[in-house]
Amino acid sequence: MTCVVATKRRCGIDEFRLLPTPCFVKLCEPQSLVITSSEWIKGIYLAREQFEIILQAPESRGPRGGIHLNYSNISHYLNATTFTTLLKDGWIGSRGMGTEHIRRLVEDSLETGRAVMVGMHATESPLGNRCRSTR
Repeated sequence: MTCVVATKRRCGIDEFRLLPTPCFVKLCEPQSLVITSSEWIKGIYLAREQFEIILQAPESRGPRGGIHLNYSNISHYLNATTFTTLLKDGWIGSRGMGTEHIRRLVEDSLETGRAVMVGMHATESPLGNRCRSTR
């Protein structure tokens, strides 16, 4: 797994993110059948920093000492709806030079035949929840 570390530079008004890094881990539920590409694979989304804390926590140890993660020992996580809403509205993700760095990482991975999963904002409309009424 490759992660992008945020720089300390000040960000513009539209570049603010809830987390300084754009790295998330998705833990998927086991699948016993082939699903179509239009179906979500159930699971939980964790910030990388949160995932690293969880891996070190005593509650994450199974009865024989191995890592055992499930819904009962991970109390705080994002579901698919919350994750995609935060991503779509620009609250999480890369910004500035980090976005360019990710682009290079994706190109390098594709050139070496490795799998890549990435989402990017590619429309003229700005990120954010400006179009929603809060009243």
